[in-house]
Amino acid sequence: MKIAIIDDEKVWRLKANQEIDNYLKSIGTPCQISIYTSGERFLEHPEVFDMVFMDVEMDGIDGFQTTNAYKQMFPKCLVCILTTHSEFYST
Repeated sequence: MKIAIIDDEKVWRLKANQEIDNYLKSIGTPCQISIYTSGERFLEHPEVFDMVFMDVEMDGIDGFQTTNAYKQMFPKCLVCILTTHSEFYST
């Protein structure tokens, strides 16, 4: 499984990487995780991922803009939006 994590905050990139890696190992699913520090870096050299974990609020283009651009190239990819901002939560 190929996974991308896009987040401009180091602590959240590392946390997401650790949690995803631990979970996939626990269920015996091999994975390759690529980490990006911005939406721009993620879109510079687009590649196909099975799943993308995307931060919402980032410097430069935000997670929604990045997701829209990526989904135009790879519409079947699953994108999970990550945020710690409660105004983005859905009930």
